[in-house]
Amino acid sequence: MAPFFAGCPMLFNLMLNNFDRSDWGWLSDTVNFLVLGIEAAGHRCQIGGNVAVLNGINLFLQSIPQTLIASLKADRLPFAFICTELIDENNQLGWGMEAEDSGHSETVAASCRESLFVWSLLPGSLPFCLRHNPNSHYCPFGYLEAMRWPLSLPETERRIDFLISGILTERRLEIGKRLTDKGYSVAHTGHPTPDYVRNDLLARSRFHLAVKKSANHELISPTRLCHSLINGVPLIAEYDGPGDDPYLEFCLPRSANGFAEACAEIHGRMSPADTGARMARRLRERFDFPTILSRLIPASLGALR
Repeated sequence: MAPFFAGCPMLFNLMLNNFDRSDWGWLSDTVNFLVLGIEAAGHRCQIGGNVAVLNGINLFLQSIPQTLIASLKADRLPFAFICTELIDENNQLGWGMEAEDSGHSETVAASCRESLFVWSLLPGSLPFCLRHNPNSHYCPFGYLEAMRWPLSLPETERRIDFLISGILTERRLEIGKRLTDKGYSVAHTGHPTPDYVRNDLLARSRFHLAVKKSANHELISPTRLCHSLINGVPLIAEYDGPGDDPYLEFCLPRSANGFAEACAEIHGRMSPADTGARMARRLRERFDFPTILSRLIPASLGALR
């Protein structure tokens, strides 16, 4: 690995070969946040895909299979890990929200142990990461101007009342139907959907809905929230979880009980443009992503000396 010198840019190489190519599309927002954010923080970042580098740090998302870890170590290729999973200190993946995935939590643990450093995108997963690698850090996504889609429509020209993102689960389809039955225009991004289609839908929407994937899910996606606010669209989140989520102040949380009715009430009372702009300013003040990375990268690399 090229030595790290304070004030000198480091090369980061984002690897995707631990995913099937068919899954690369749904990573687009996370990948764009990381690449554009690292560049904005004064470093270099490229998408290596399947090609690792020796003169920089190879970044992996979600988990690194044991066979790939062994190959990287044998070739002396430096690598770091970005934990995207919600996992608690007892190795419970998704804190019980997801079905058990045999062996996956141990793969995440090994990814932490063997990496030069770990960035956790969710604060709740940081204790787990620290237990397996002391050079672990919370990396909150935030405001990044480069993530703004070029198309920006005035409020009067946004013809989609509510946009629902994510996999089209039965729960999300049901919320969409309730709002459609009330006379609202509802669009679904589906999954996976090319980012240029999703960004265009978002630009034409008044409100963005984060509907729970299932009744068990209590998670506000930082990627979805930040991307939405950067593009001026406020997010209404179906949420009944703990009140200490750091992103609660940047969205409009509403209980699952009567969620469709709450969305209709917000639609009739709030200006999406004003609300989105106010929350985006707040996000930029609290979580300016280039500033976060300009501190996080030296902290992560400095521990390697």
